[in-house]
Amino acid sequence: WIRSSTSIYASIAREVEGIAGERAREPVLSIAIPPTNLVDPARDREVNRVEAMADAAAVKASQRVIDSLRARLPDPQDHGEPGKAPRIFHFIFGFKSAGDIPYYGYLAIRSALHFNPGWAVYYYCMHEPEGPNWDRIRSRVNVVRIDDFEYFQTARFHHYAHKSDVIRMIVINQVGGVYLDVDTITRRSYEDLRGHQFCMGVQAAGP
Repeated sequence: WIRSSTSIYASIAREVEGIAGERAREPVLSIAIPPTNLVDPARDREVNRVEAMADAAAVKASQRVIDSLRARLPDPQDHGEPGKAPRIFHFIFGFKSAGDIPYYGYLAIRSALHFNPGWAVYYYCMHEPEGPNWDRIRSRVNVVRIDDFEYFQTARFHHYAHKSDVIRMIVINQVGGVYLDVDTITRRSYEDLRGHQFCMGVQAAGP
């Protein structure tokens, strides 16, 4: 996604050859959901609210994590002129476990910087990578480490991918810039997209 500071989202189709739950705590409450009408926003929000009230300590701990993240996000005014998306790339990875960044992840960061010199890269993770691929790119990346959390407001998350979704939305909404998946290979500059309030790439399936 590219987003200006009010925001943008851009993504290029995957081009890396060969690219082909997290354990949850026991639920605080056991709530039976009938097999029909599985999606009911009003009911689901109430279920979330009741569960969060019974797990107030975890809700407060999660809010401290989110507040800490917000306080450490970059200032978009330091990365470009007002009214345009800041020259910042955001990558989110390493929420599941420790280890080296995949080679295609190194290529994603390297290609973004190659075609967009002078841009900043922010990498958000719960586990900072360790290994030769990460060593090749670490000096060009601003790492923002995030403690684990269970809730965002009253919504509880069991899977690391859903937690990364929350972080992505917070970052893009507060900072703006360009979010890229770690398997996205950049082939051109994003400068001509910075003047748009919002844009999103489409990953096509097939010719």
